[in-house]
Amino acid sequence: MTSYVQNNMDGSTISKYDYANDAAGRRTDVDRSGTAFEATDTLNYNYNARSEVTGAQSTVDDSYD
Repeated sequence: MTSYVQNNMDGSTISKYDYANDAAGRRTDVDRSGTAFEATDTLNYNYNARSEVTGAQSTVDDSYD
């Protein structure tokens, strides 16, 4: 599985996404950083018993859903 994706330009990180997955392979967290974002952020995902995404929370944006 991909653990991160990073986009650079002229030696600067524009965006970086660090991924975490659970034992079932579902994405549980994404850390977002780089100049494309106002602040470093973590997105946390919730799943139901059928492995469908039921929600997401941001550590920076309370309105993220």
